[in-house]
Amino acid sequence: MKLASLDYRTVAWAALYLILFILAGIFTGGLYFQAQYGSASVCLLFVDDYRGQDGSWTFQASSPACGIVIGIGALGLILAFLLGGCALYFLVTGQARAKRVIQAFALVATMFVLVMLVAASVTTAGVNKTCTAIESGAADKSCENTFNKGFYAVDGSNELESKNLGTVRAAVSAGWLLVLGWGGYAAAEWWNWRVASQRWW
Repeated sequence: MKLASLDYRTVAWAALYLILFILAGIFTGGLYFQAQYGSASVCLLFVDDYRGQDGSWTFQASSPACGIVIGIGALGLILAFLLGGCALYFLVTGQARAKRVIQAFALVATMFVLVMLVAASVTTAGVNKTCTAIESGAADKSCENTFNKGFYAVDGSNELESKNLGTVRAAVSAGWLLVLGWGGYAAAEWWNWRVASQRWW
C-alpha cells in the first residue's frame, strides 16, 4: 500500500493526539500517585472534619471520587491512542474517511468532553474541599505543608506517606486542558463531518 506524503495536516493531527495522550497521563498519574495514600488507596479529595485529637490530626476521607476520575483519565489515554491511531492511518495512507466514520469520531469525542468536564469539575472541587478542611481545621497548617509532611497509612504503620499537592494541582490543570483539547478536537471532527456530508458516501 502506497503511503501518502507526511504533510503539515498529518503532523498537526499527530501532535494533537500526542498532547491529548500526555495530558491524560498527567491527569491520571498525578491523581493515582499523589491524591491517594496507603495500601487501601484512601482518597484525599473531599477530605472533611480535619481536627486535632490526642496529639494527632484526624479527618474523614471516604470519597470514591479518586477511583472515578482516575478511571476517566485512563479512558482518555485509551481514546487518544485508539482514535489517534485510526485517524493517522487514514491520513498517512491517503484514504478518505467515510462520513459515518467521521461522525462516529465526533460523537465519541463530544461524549468524552462532557465526561471529562465532570471529572475536571469534581477534581477541582475535591482539592478545594480538602484544602479548606485542612486550613480551617488548623489555623497554623497550610494545605501544601500538610501534604508534604504526609499521612499515616491506614494499616497502622507509624510511617508518614508524603504527598505532593503541586502534582495534584498539575493534574487538575491537565484535566481542564483535556476538556479544551478534546473540545477542539470534537469541533474539528464535526467540521470534517459537515464537509464530508457533501459527498454521497
